[in-house]
Amino acid sequence: MTQNKKTTGVVKPAVPATRAQRKRQRAMFLVFLFASGLALVVMGLYGWSVNFIPAYYLGASLIVFGVVGLCGVNIWKGGPYDVTLDPREPEPQARAGAGEEPSPGVWSPPPSEPAP
Repeated sequence: MTQNKKTTGVVKPAVPATRAQRKRQRAMFLVFLFASGLALVVMGLYGWSVNFIPAYYLGASLIVFGVVGLCGVNIWKGGPYDVTLDPREPEPQARAGAGEEPSPGVWSPPPSEPAP
């Protein structure tokens, strides 16, 4: 965790450099959710329980949580994998090209007359 220099007392998590990295991390965590949910379901079928809750209920809830994340719901809200914390992609610079009017403050030469 790194200290935010602009405001004192606020600690922000270290954010990976690119959107692709963060998307890959979220995907890997969803795979982990499915795998651990499946393992808990299998253990629950063999009689395991966690504090008197059958393990297959916990596994099914993890699987449902992962499916909701796959459907596009922001299950990471407020956490380190929050989609809204992704760095923005740079916007392409608009260049004056053919067919575009120049901006009003820029001088442009008068149109040339066609040759007879």
